[in-house]
Amino acid sequence: LYAAGQIMSDSSGLNNLFDSDDYAKYLTKLFKTNVDRYHYVWSYPPTMLLPARLFAGLPYLPAFAVWSIATMGIYLGGLYLAGLRGWWLLAALLAPGAAVNLFFGQYGFLLAGLLIGGLSQADRRPVLAGILLGLATVKPQLGLLLPILLLAGRHWRVMAWAAGTALLLVLWSIALDG
Repeated sequence: LYAAGQIMSDSSGLNNLFDSDDYAKYLTKLFKTNVDRYHYVWSYPPTMLLPARLFAGLPYLPAFAVWSIATMGIYLGGLYLAGLRGWWLLAALLAPGAAVNLFFGQYGFLLAGLLIGGLSQADRRPVLAGILLGLATVKPQLGLLLPILLLAGRHWRVMAWAAGTALLLVLWSIALDG
């Protein structure tokens, strides 16, 4: 995500992101270490370029800190929406998976917060649930699995809002990056 933000900020072209040779060369230059071809590839949909823009131009450590703290906040927010309070929130932060997300900058906090928050609100607040679940489709496999879950629960309004949110992300991405 950081590298994508840097590519967006220095206007070196999206080819550096979607061509494995160019991406490896860019990562080698950015991190000043040899990155083998095909070792790292940008495997996310273009909608992930939207949050990548938030890190454009930031040095690595501040960008990493912002990402880790922001996604941890989304995770805690999702747990809070699901009804966890007090010590339960602290316990969730002390879980081994939380440490992995915090220290390695994984997407787990982001996705867990959106999914837990969205699914917990499906019956009570379908608009909020749909928006949160629609945002979670930045991981495309969730865009395939969530509709099945929502169909089984007959959450039609949640599905509509999730689809609308996902479509808005796609259109916004197209408008910015073609």
